[in-house]
Amino acid sequence: MKNCLIFSALFIILASCNGNHTERYSVDINELKTLPDNFYHYRGRLIVHKDNGLMIWYNTDSNGNITNIWKVEDNTSHETSTAEIIEKYALDTIKEKIAAVRFTQLSHKYHFGHINVDHKNKIAYSTNEDIVEEYVYPFNDSVTVHYQKDNNFKKFENGWFKYNHTR
Repeated sequence: MKNCLIFSALFIILASCNGNHTERYSVDINELKTLPDNFYHYRGRLIVHKDNGLMIWYNTDSNGNITNIWKVEDNTSHETSTAEIIEKYALDTIKEKIAAVRFTQLSHKYHFGHINVDHKNKIAYSTNEDIVEEYVYPFNDSVTVHYQKDNNFKKFENGWFKYNHTR
């Protein structure tokens, strides 16, 4: 009897690990839309924010809070220093940091490691570092049709698509 209870509890735990992350964490698409169009992700204790050909790297403290901009890279000119890139593009570092802080807040709340925000097409995030688009929420019919035709994705009733990976 004791083994049966342990097995049942283990089965329930394993079964709850699969399913719809968007429902489990009550992911609010409107809250995700508060992020500007960009790609944000964690890289170790650094946060990377890709913005129009620039990669902005942020240092974090031991609690995962952003402390400062560590480096800015221009994908067209790798030799340029961070200060020169900030000046060249008139980069509003405070605005960029606010967006990155917002990413960390949403990431902690909804348990994802990276997110791609494209307000015209879709929001895609992942809890798995190896999958770029684990969960996708489309904003237009053509994007919806694309994911409906892709056998790697399953659509949930709440409008989200999930990448079905097997390991």
